Amino acid sequence: MKTIRLLGILVVLILLVSTINDFIPGFIDGWNAADNIPVPGAESYTFSVHPTEDAATDSIFNEALQRKVPAQIKEVKSFIKSNTVLSFLSIPASLIALLALYGYYCLARMLISVSKGEILTQKNSRRLRFFIYPMITLSAIFELLNYITYSQAIHELAYTGYEFSNFSLKYPWTELFIIVLLIEIFVQAVKIKEEQDLTI
Repeated sequence: MKTIRLLGILVVLILLVSTINDFIPGFIDGWNAADNIPVPGAESYTFSVHPTEDAATDSIFNEALQRKVPAQIKEVKSFIKSNTVLSFLSIPASLIALLALYGYYCLARMLISVSKGEILTQKNSRRLRFFIYPMITLSAIFELLNYITYSQAIHELAYTGYEFSNFSLKYPWTELFIIVLLIEIFVQAVKIKEEQDLTI
């Protein structure tokens, strides 16, 4: 029980630190980007690239070696035309983001319950489901938004000597579905415990 309590406190601290580290810089970048758009009717997009065979070789000065060393561009930030589909999808994404925030609250409440010794309960089952399913839905919408933006950028942008890298998923879907599996196992364990309590 002591190990579970310590792990619960550790998870809460990690969630707080990661949320602060991700939210504050992202909010500041988004705020600054909104005020400094150099291309009217466009929005910024960062994409991965790889050089073609005829790409010019680049270099950067290394002070320790006192010489220029080869350098390669892997990522480029540019602008593409604003997309109405993306604007439309941002509405449900915002609503689900609120549910995801509530999911984090549910997770925190669940961890508090666990620290008090209340583990296999229906409340904790609901809290875990409220945590994971909005997060997965929001991640899926973000993946869709990213793919639409990627497809649009491919057709709009031409970059001499470089070409777009293949589209790749942003979120760790294998890990997310493993979490879903574990949560559903937890839910079944709660049901089995309740059935056993009723038969005693």
